[in-house]
Amino acid sequence: MKKKKLVLILEDISTYSLALKKLLKNDEYAIVVKKTQSEARVYLKESQPDLIFCDGEAPDGTFIHAIPTHLWAKVVAISGSPGYNETMRIKGAAALVPKMGDRYELWARKAVAKGKVLLE
Repeated sequence: MKKKKLVLILEDISTYSLALKKLLKNDEYAIVVKKTQSEARVYLKESQPDLIFCDGEAPDGTFIHAIPTHLWAKVVAISGSPGYNETMRIKGAAALVPKMGDRYELWARKAVAKGKVLLE
């Protein structure tokens, strides 16, 4: 049996994380969602995801500070904030897919398409 790819979603708004999960839900991926910076920090101390979707702002700070340097090449930046996306680009995020207001499904399709390219 093929090992599942581990996909981490760092997002505090469930509408966005659910849109991503819906498109990723199949046998190929193990999906984990973290809603706070502190949850993300704890998780990333013990796990090495194959792909990370990273929003900028978290209820307790920013998700950006939770990601170790060596994982930035696996990050798809998904913030609605140009400032956060620029920070993630500078840190080495592999792709940027800014949020598109209430167009969750279109945005999620674009984000997942970029993420699947990184997993290949």
